[in-house]
Amino acid sequence: RLIASFARLCELAGKYGVRASLEPMPWVEISTVAKAKRIVKGTNGAVLVDAIHFYRADNSFEDLQGAPMRYVQFCDAHPGRPADVQEIIRQARGDRLFPGEGGLDLRGLLRALPGDLPLSLEIPVARKIEPFERAKQAMVATRRFLGE
Repeated sequence: RLIASFARLCELAGKYGVRASLEPMPWVEISTVAKAKRIVKGTNGAVLVDAIHFYRADNSFEDLQGAPMRYVQFCDAHPGRPADVQEIIRQARGDRLFPGEGGLDLRGLLRALPGDLPLSLEIPVARKIEPFERAKQAMVATRRFLGE
């Protein structure tokens, strides 16, 4: 039923020029890239890979092969996978790090993804920074990381 419902959503969204993506997160039913691939197969939907969720769930670089993707959400995170689900959620929703500041293997992830896949920065941070300044810092950190 879930697969049929997602296919219908993709079909309806397509009529309005919208394309649906399914983002696996470790605390929900569709927690891995492999599960998301099964849902989007046969639809015009895509899998949305988010760096923090990718590393906080049971994913592998091999899971990315053949996954239809339109873009990736990019950020870094504190080293190690928290044992507590509530801490995973807290970090994901409000305590991410700029690329290159944390412990995620972002270079490995980028090597496993298609080279022309757009990066979207999703970096809610715990520190108090005005939105424009946060965007500037995110851009500088990302360019520095990608340039290294």
